[in-house]
Amino acid sequence: MNKQLFLGLVTALSLSACGGGGSGGTTPTPTPTPSPTPETNVSIIPSVAGYGLVTDIQHIDFNADGLQDLILVRTSDNYVGIYLQALINNGDETFIDQSTTYFAGIGNNYRWIERIYLEDINGDGKKDIIPHLDLVTTDPASMPVLIANNDGSFSLTTNSILLANTGALFPIDVDKDGDIDLSSRNVTFFGDLTQQNHTLKVLINNTTDSSNISFAEGPTTTNEVIGSANSAFVFTPMVLDVNNDTYPDVVYAGPRWVDNAFFDGTAPLTVLVNEQNNTFTEDAGIYFSSVPAYVHTRELFLADFDGNNEQDILMVNSGYDVEPWNGESNVILFNDGAGMFTEHTGSSTTHDYQGMTHSAAVGDIDADGDIDIVYNDLLGADVSNDKKLRLLANDGDGSFTNQDFTLPSAYNDGSWGATATHLVDLDGDNYPELILGGAGSSDASLVIWNDGSGRY
Repeated sequence: MNKQLFLGLVTALSLSACGGGGSGGTTPTPTPTPSPTPETNVSIIPSVAGYGLVTDIQHIDFNADGLQDLILVRTSDNYVGIYLQALINNGDETFIDQSTTYFAGIGNNYRWIERIYLEDINGDGKKDIIPHLDLVTTDPASMPVLIANNDGSFSLTTNSILLANTGALFPIDVDKDGDIDLSSRNVTFFGDLTQQNHTLKVLINNTTDSSNISFAEGPTTTNEVIGSANSAFVFTPMVLDVNNDTYPDVVYAGPRWVDNAFFDGTAPLTVLVNEQNNTFTEDAGIYFSSVPAYVHTRELFLADFDGNNEQDILMVNSGYDVEPWNGESNVILFNDGAGMFTEHTGSSTTHDYQGMTHSAAVGDIDADGDIDIVYNDLLGADVSNDKKLRLLANDGDGSFTNQDFTLPSAYNDGSWGATATHLVDLDGDNYPELILGGAGSSDASLVIWNDGSGRY
C-alpha cells in the first residue's frame, strides 16, 4: 500500500469513529482545558549580609506615598547585634532597601530586639519606635527609643529618662490622659531559683511640646510570684482592660529558666491590674476559673474573635525549646465582657495541635469583617514541612476553618523556616499580604501576595 492511500484510510476511519465525515454526524464538542491550579505569588525580600534572622516585622509609610512599607527587625544567626531594615514598597510587588536613609546613625551594637511597638509618644502625629527586649542586659546595651523625624527617618532619643530605662519598654496610657506613657519591664535576680522576679516601672509622659519630650519616672510594681516558678523571658506583653474599669491593665506570659536552660514545665499567665494610681496589683485568679499556664508562650495578640465587641487574647505557644521540639497547642482566651476569660483550644485542625509556633499574625485575610489567624510553625510533632503555615479563617463566632495552605515547592522541603509573621495590605486592594521573616541567613524572607479573594 502506498503512503498516500494509507494516510487517506486512516483519516477516513478517524472521522467515522468520532461521528464526523458522514451524513447524520454531529460536530464534536472540544474537551475543555482544565483550569490551572493557581500558583502562590511570592516576592523575595532583599537580604542583609550578616543579619539573616528576622525577629519582628511591622509596617509604616516611610515616604508618605500612600503605600505601606516594611520594617524588618534583624539580628545575626546567633543572635548578636541588631539591624533595622527599611523596605520601600515600589507598588509593583518589589521593594528597595533604604535602611541607610531611614535608620542612618542608629548603629548595630545593641542586644537583639524581640519586638518593636510603633506609637506617637511626642504628639507630633508621627509614630515612634519603642523597642522591647525579652531580657534587659547592659552588655551589650539595649537600643533606646527611636523618634520619627519630619522626613520619615528616625533618630535615637536624647531624653535622659528614656535613656536610663531602655530595654523592655512597651506603650501604655497608664493614667488615661490621652498620651502614650511607657512601662519599663525588667527581671531582677535572673536565673535565681528563689529570688528571680519581674518589676514594672511606669514612665509618665509629660510632653507638651513635640520638640521637647518629657518623661518622669513613676512607681515600680513588683511581681508577687518569685523564683523559678514564674516566667523568665517575656516576649510580647499585652495591654488591655481586663476588668472593664476603663483603665489599661497588663497581661504577659513566657517560659521558665532553670539551671541555665529552658524548663519543661508550665508558667502561669500574669495579669497586672491597674490601680488607677500608676501602680498595678497582680491578680489573675479572679479572671479565670483556673489560671492558664503554658510551657513556652511566644506571642500574645488581642482581637475580638467571637464578635461580642470584647478583646480576646490569643496565646501563641511553642513548647519546650529543646530537641526534638515537639511543640505545644495554641489557645484563645475568650473575654465574656463581664470580667471572665474562658480557655478555648479548638480542634486538631485549628489550635489544638503540637506545633512549635514561633510567630503568628491576626487580621481579616478574606475581608469578611472578622479576624482570622495565621500560625507560623518552625517544627512540631504535628507539623509537616509543607504545612508550616496554618491559615485559619474565622467563621464569625470564634470558630475557625483551616484553609489547608501548602507552602510553595521551593520552601517546603524542610530546609526553610520563618521566625516572624505579619499581615498588611501592600497593594491597596483591601486584602492583607502575608510577610514572613526568615529564620536565618539561608532562609529567604518572603511576601506571599493575597489573590484578592482571601487566598494565598
